[in-house]
Amino acid sequence: MFHEKIYIKASPFEVLQAIENIVQNCIDAIVEHNGNSLKITSSIVNSKACIHIEDTGGGIKFIERSGNVGLEEFQVGRTTKIEHGTGWGMYSAIINIAQNGGQLSVNSLKGIGTTFEVLFNLDGR
Repeated sequence: MFHEKIYIKASPFEVLQAIENIVQNCIDAIVEHNGNSLKITSSIVNSKACIHIEDTGGGIKFIERSGNVGLEEFQVGRTTKIEHGTGWGMYSAIINIAQNGGQLSVNSLKGIGTTFEVLFNLDGR
C-alpha cells in the first residue's frame, strides 16, 4: 500500500544517519536476542511527521519505560551490545534528531522489544 509522500524540515543526511543508527541497533538486538521482527512505518501524528521503528529484540535493559529520551539515557560508552558497541550510534542519533527540531520517544519492555518514535515538523509542501 502506498501513501502520500511526507516532507519534513530537516537535513536529509542527518536524518538518514539517525534512522540508520536506530535501525542498526534494532537489527543487532534482534540477532542477539533471537527476535524475529523489525517494522518501520511513517505517518502524520498531531501535525508532525512520525517515523515508527519497532523490534522484537528483547528491550533496552536500562530503559524500561515510555517517553521522550535524551542524552542522559544514551551516553557514549553506555551500550547493551555484548561483543561490540560504543554507545556513539544512539548518542549521535539523538543529537541529529534534536538539531533538526525532532523528538525521539522510546518504549522498551524487557524480553519483548523496543519501539522508537521519531517526530519531525512537516515541511508544508
